[in-house]
Amino acid sequence: MPESNRFQIGLIFVVILLLGVYGEERLARDTLKLGMLYLRSWLKLLDLHFKIIWITTKHRHKSSCPHLDKSINQFLEDFIQPLRF
Repeated sequence: MPESNRFQIGLIFVVILLLGVYGEERLARDTLKLGMLYLRSWLKLLDLHFKIIWITTKHRHKSSCPHLDKSINQFLEDFIQPLRF
């Protein structure tokens, strides 16, 4: 992901959280819900991205690099599984 996209995503998320914290009660609830929805969708995209990498890497290196498959599987278990909602 390009650096400018990361900055924009981070800035949007911070603005959403600040509006939620300092806004009126109803606006705060709605804004925080929107922020959490945005974060969940971003994490699901991240999960999909890692699945695509895992599938292509596993297919490409299946017979030549079994240790790579183990490390990718371990990474998915440690990092991606806790992110699922």
